[in-house]
Amino acid sequence: MDTPEDLKKLASAVMKKFEWLYFPLSVDDKKEDGTADLNVIFERLALREAMFCRPPSAGMYQTMEAADFVRNLLLGGFGDEGEAIEAYINFWLPVERKADGVGGDGAGKVMADMLKEFLKRENVEDRKRDAMDTMIGGNLYALFRDWVVRVQGDGMTSRVMIRCVYEFAVGWMDGGCKEGGEWEEAKINEDKEEKAEEEKGEEKGRKQSLFQDTL
Repeated sequence: MDTPEDLKKLASAVMKKFEWLYFPLSVDDKKEDGTADLNVIFERLALREAMFCRPPSAGMYQTMEAADFVRNLLLGGFGDEGEAIEAYINFWLPVERKADGVGGDGAGKVMADMLKEFLKRENVEDRKRDAMDTMIGGNLYALFRDWVVRVQGDGMTSRVMIRCVYEFAVGWMDGGCKEGGEWEEAKINEDKEEKAEEEKGEEKGRKQSLFQDTL
């Protein structure tokens, strides 16, 4: 257990030694070089860090794992920040918390194993790659990018993708993962919730109309 002195050192480090990289950017310029895509910018910064700016000692930094890049890729696909935050709270954060509660080899290992099983069940096959393709996030992240490209081609939205991973992850961590159909189930559940929201809005509108008629 951390001592009060350890906590003071941690607080001091957070308040006085953290460095933030901030740069303004515009995502409205419709550029074709990837700089209008926040996830592309993030990946380029991570690649630069891996190639040129990594501290000399492993104890001086925290390596991002494949699941971190997967999370950013999924959330980076939302055009609206509010929708991305809502998806993170409802679909990704519960998975991270569940992985942390599983114990064993740690949350990072649990998340990596879950993603490997997910890609296996989605029939994502490995292929020969350039070394640069796996420099950040390793081969696991490269495989997940292949899956995203494939499902985007099939018309899957970012919300359905992250929900698909969420429903698979919860089932897998509970030991009751289904053999297939995660996509279809995620889309069906999404459609049901959207319909319920529409009906709720219609009901609210009817009640407001009745109230105005009585005035």
